[in-house]
Amino acid sequence: MASNDLREPWRRLRSRAVGVWSQARSVVVHASHEFARDDEHLASVTNRSVTSPSAFERARFGGVALIVLGSLLLGFIAYVVTVSPVTHARDQGILSEELRFQLANSTSPVSQTDSDGELLALGTPVALLEIPSIALRTVVVEGTTSTVLQSGPGHRRDTVMPGQQGSSVIFGRQAAFGAVFSHLGSVEQGDRIRVTTGQGVASYRVVGVRVGQAELPDRPPAEGTLTLVTATGLSFFAMDVLRVDAVLVSGAYEAGARAFTYAALPDSELAMASQSESAAEIALYSLLLFGCVVIVSLARRHWGRWQAWVAVLPPLVALAFLLFREASALLPNLT
Repeated sequence: MASNDLREPWRRLRSRAVGVWSQARSVVVHASHEFARDDEHLASVTNRSVTSPSAFERARFGGVALIVLGSLLLGFIAYVVTVSPVTHARDQGILSEELRFQLANSTSPVSQTDSDGELLALGTPVALLEIPSIALRTVVVEGTTSTVLQSGPGHRRDTVMPGQQGSSVIFGRQAAFGAVFSHLGSVEQGDRIRVTTGQGVASYRVVGVRVGQAELPDRPPAEGTLTLVTATGLSFFAMDVLRVDAVLVSGAYEAGARAFTYAALPDSELAMASQSESAAEIALYSLLLFGCVVIVSLARRHWGRWQAWVAVLPPLVALAFLLFREASALLPNLT
């Protein structure tokens, strides 16, 4: 009896140990099964081959690319024809306020350099040009590059300021960005031109209109001359250069110090020149636009057509606008 009493605790202990072992074994077996399933899933994901686009998908990508390229071409035409006049009007409003402030405070530039002796920055307002016979009133800026002339007529930097002793030359566009000189060919001999600068008001009289390399008209002796230059021919398809010559009939103002000559004038500031410096920006924006096209094509497969266009359209439009702005600098500066 005593022997059975001593064995009883051992039997209970062994029974508990067997139970614990059985539970631990079942947990290990269950965990091993789970790990096996995870390994099989990972292997299936890892070994899954990427399906190449079908012929239809490749054709659809090409179609999307052609649509985008065609849209860019039409968009650029629309930008030049409809948007550029708006940007020109905005720039003229800003320049008009700036010039009015400078004239009121006697700080308007009157030479090739500013108060610090540095060359005037391109795009600085320098004069107000008025031709009553063609109802023209516009602010003239410094410089004649294609980008500068997007804001208004530009004073060629190697010549004296309008109203001063010597020859002054002003370039202006015929068709794009406000087409400020589109009616310059209608100016007739004897018409008056009025220019307001920081030195005062100067009055010119037109003595001739010439096209291309025609000889200068006979001009009476004068202390100063003014030549207005633009393109001639069909809009955006310029055939030649139109020049209006005028002589100063009011008192001439003293010319400022000359710090810039014709020899130093860059090619981009000559008549009918374009601005190739924007080629790098054009290449960058074109590459980004191509990336947007690729993203649209891929996103259509996962998100759907409308969802893809909604996601990509805003950056696409912004990049297109930046591209059009840079590409417009490639247009001849008189167009």
